[in-house]
Amino acid sequence: MMMNEVRAELFLRRLPPEVRSSLDSTQEAAIRSAAGGRVAASHPVDIRLSLPLPWGRFYLAIAGGHERRNPARRARDRRLRPLTTTGNSLFFGILVGSFGLLLLSALLFYDAIVSAIVGG
Repeated sequence: MMMNEVRAELFLRRLPPEVRSSLDSTQEAAIRSAAGGRVAASHPVDIRLSLPLPWGRFYLAIAGGHERRNPARRARDRRLRPLTTTGNSLFFGILVGSFGLLLLSALLFYDAIVSAIVGG
């Protein structure tokens, strides 16, 4: 089943049973077309990972490209999804800490190799 069909089916399932049973086939087809009609544009950068962690699976999605949202939508998104949340702070802290540890390890490893080659 294509994503548009899934979206349309989920939309119809959310309708109250008495409303859905009152729809004729033309109305249901029109609702399916309208509810499933949105096709998501692809991004030049689109990375989606599912991460198995000890306490459960988490996903990470990174998408990037030219900004196509209008100013009103960007303002609404900033209000609904603020950058400064506990989860974001923890994520960036772990990311920066991991990068720092990786850099420190590389520097220590590099120093050990140079010492072994130089003989000192």
